[in-house]
Amino acid sequence: MSLQAYPIITRIQNNNGIQQAEVYWSVDTSAGFTALPMTPMANDSFVAEIPRQAGYDKIFYYISAQSNSGKVVTRPLTAPQGFYTLQIEAVTSLEEKPAVLSQRPVLYPNFPNPFNPTTTIRWQLPMAGKVKLSIYNSAGQKISQLIDEDQTAGEHKVEFDGAALASGVYFYWLTVEYGATKTVNFTETQKMLFIK
Repeated sequence: MSLQAYPIITRIQNNNGIQQAEVYWSVDTSAGFTALPMTPMANDSFVAEIPRQAGYDKIFYYISAQSNSGKVVTRPLTAPQGFYTLQIEAVTSLEEKPAVLSQRPVLYPNFPNPFNPTTTIRWQLPMAGKVKLSIYNSAGQKISQLIDEDQTAGEHKVEFDGAALASGVYFYWLTVEYGATKTVNFTETQKMLFIK
């Protein structure tokens, strides 16, 4: 996923399967729309990246898909007269706030998500414990063990590099064990999307 693009991700289903999908986009609908092919992913999902448009705060788009039987459907149904609007807002400042420790571990959403090829996974511990952070594919197979160590209370993070993976949905699973017996006291899973 490029920082110079706006990802459009959609789910398209048809009993006969989808032959092709395109996103049509414009910054000025009176000038027409530009077609951009969408790439198929897992679970009937498709993605395309609309190039970043400097100086514009809105991008208008609609999606068209053709099934293997030849049927063409657009969304919204009124396209191209009707369309979706992507509102773009500029970041004017970033303010870092002091961390407040939760009474239980917290697993935050990874950022960026979707990602290519790296993303940052963060979590917070209310007290020291044994931490394991694993990555699984959509078939439930463990593909990476990122963390397996004792950690102190506070916020922690790790960068995950998916360059060797195929595009698709992946899950990261955090377990935390406390005490001398090291029994699992906390477990949580979050989903992330890797797009090449």
